[in-house]
Order: sequence, then C-alpha cells, then structure tokens
Amino acid sequence: RAIGIYARLVNMPTSQLRGEAQFGVAECYEEMAKQQTSPAAQQQLFDRAFNEYKRVFEAYPDSGRVGEAVAKMANYYYQQKDYVRAVDVFETVLQDHPDAKFLDVILFNYGRCLYRMERKADARRQFDQLIAEFPESPLAADAKKISEALSKAGSTSRRSR
Repeated sequence: RAIGIYARLVNMPTSQLRGEAQFGVAECYEEMAKQQTSPAAQQQLFDRAFNEYKRVFEAYPDSGRVGEAVAKMANYYYQQKDYVRAVDVFETVLQDHPDAKFLDVILFNYGRCLYRMERKADARRQFDQLIAEFPESPLAADAKKISEALSKAGSTSRRSR
C-alpha cells in the first residue's frame, strides 16, 4: 500500500515531494527484501530497490535524498563485491554532491572499497578525511582504528623491503 501511495505522489507533476516519494518507494522494496526468506526473491527485491534508488538520483537530482540514494546504490555494489562500480558511485557523489547527507558513511564505505581493491593508501586517505571532517560521526572511531592499522601495515611493508 505504501508503494502505491508513494507512486501516486511521484506521478503528480506539480508535487515538490516527488523525489522524497521516489526514495520512499525504494525504501519499501529494500524493507521487503530484508523480510524475504527466499534468497532468489530477496535478491530480486534488492535489485528492484537499487533501481528505485537510481531513479531518485537520475530523475530528481535536486531532491534532498540524492546523497542517501547514492549511498544505498554504492552499498548495493559493495554487497555484490563490485568494488569498481561502488567506487565510481562514491566519486560521483563526492564530486557532484559535496554537501550531501551521510558523507561520513560515503567516505567510510569508499575507504572500504578501496581497501578491497588493494588501494590501501587511497583507502587510508578516505578514512583520514572522514576523521578530519566528521570527528563526531559514529564511524570516526572505526575509521581511526583502520587508518592506524593501515599506517602500521604501510610502515612495516616499507621496512621489509
């Protein structure tokens, strides 16, 4: 029912809540996926949620939900272990929406993807940026631990050469 209500709002050409409603549609599909017990059905719903978040980004770029939608898209790629595509999404957000909400989450996940791609120095820069720009973020403590571990690993590997 919620999807139907949101869809009606999305279809109202004069509504200023179209982007918000589109985001609501995506959230509904994501929530339905989380409740699904069948892995195939769950994947199908996560795929649908991804496409609905993508629609927020593409059709409603001025929506206050673009940053969140893009973070959800990138997280989808991360879960799929498609780190290259996730990094592309993160870089687009940081370039086109530098004031987006959840930049701390974006920086953290960007760092995680870079780490998985064996780009550890780049990953550390993202974690350090998160710590510098968002010291009050709940992710700052974890980012600091990871950055310190990457720093130690980097200095150990340089000494062993």
